[in-house]
Amino acid sequence: MNTHELRALVCSMLLGDGSIHKAGAGKTPRDYSYYFSMAHSINQEDFLLWKASLIDQCLADHSSDRHCSISRYLASTNNRRYRTIKASLGFKHFLEPLRNIAYKNGKKDYSYLLSEATGDRSLAIWMMDDGSEDRRKDSQSPRYLLHVYSLSPGEINLSLEWLRHFNLEGRKVLTKSGPRIAFRVSETERIFSLIKPFLAPLQSMRNKFRRSFDLWDVHKECPTSCG
Repeated sequence: MNTHELRALVCSMLLGDGSIHKAGAGKTPRDYSYYFSMAHSINQEDFLLWKASLIDQCLADHSSDRHCSISRYLASTNNRRYRTIKASLGFKHFLEPLRNIAYKNGKKDYSYLLSEATGDRSLAIWMMDDGSEDRRKDSQSPRYLLHVYSLSPGEINLSLEWLRHFNLEGRKVLTKSGPRIAFRVSETERIFSLIKPFLAPLQSMRNKFRRSFDLWDVHKECPTSCG
């Protein structure tokens, strides 16, 4: 099958919460298995199922009977337990060569991922994964943040260059939690206009970016008095 579309889709998910895992032990490549996975809180179940459906549809379009498997379980972090939903895909023929290119020394290679993740959908997926809406008390308008804690300074610069393809000029901001890419209100509004078609059907994303929908969703319901 032609895997170009699937590769671009998976790479856009690898920018955020997705991972390709190599499992097994042995002396030859045949002894290892490879699988792609992504997990979210159950509160973002609709988002995860949407991403999994994109992969499934891409595979179906290329006459593949493979599909993502979905599991739900209790995860623990800092002595807190929370419900989690996870999607996994086993496809060694596709994932082994992709991991060999998309990872260096066991870490994601953002230079490669950014070169493959193109288009508004890739921006939307990354923002939904790692973005947030900064709702300042002193401003009615939100500002978007893209949390890039795991990226090196060089990778952040590559990300800023990638964003310029969308006519976006983010800026690097250092916080106690780690680096972020911050956007001005005007850029935030532009991002929202680009990613809104992907956000709108997902209730969890309407909640996550609710101030943007309140201010800039021109198609929201209007009282009969609007005329």
